Amino acid sequence: MPLPHLLILVALLLAAGAASGQQCYADTHCPRGACVNQRCIPLRADGEACEAAAQCAAKVCTNRTCGTLRINGQSCGLGRDCLSKSCVNGVCVAGKGEAQACTLNRDCASGWCASGRCLAPKSNGAACDLPHECISKNCVKRVCTAPATPPGAPTPGGRK
Repeated sequence: MPLPHLLILVALLLAAGAASGQQCYADTHCPRGACVNQRCIPLRADGEACEAAAQCAAKVCTNRTCGTLRINGQSCGLGRDCLSKSCVNGVCVAGKGEAQACTLNRDCASGWCASGRCLAPKSNGAACDLPHECISKNCVKRVCTAPATPPGAPTPGGRK
């Protein structure tokens, strides 16, 4: 077969999509699957075992199991698990997640941007400079603390 005809045949086969197990070089060569280690593999459904997000139909592989993208308020392990791409303290949230690039505090789901990166809020007892650095939003004498109980309000023990 002349070389131009062979190239046309190869182009047609690639455009049609390689079958499962066939050689590939990109996911676009496998329209009903993914290209993993230069072989087309069928995409896996939610609940099936996976090693990488590329193997899953929803492109989410958490704890070696395919899943769907989660919405804000649902549990997550990593930002890629969330539709918002932001996972803070194990929950999908709006805004950028920890270590993502930021300019302003409001860019971050945690409300804290420092040195161009979103940071996780600090627990009570951790050193702080400003209230937004703390989970409690309360920084007293450079230490994150629980908010003071307003006069007349019930205390955690239930007494006024």
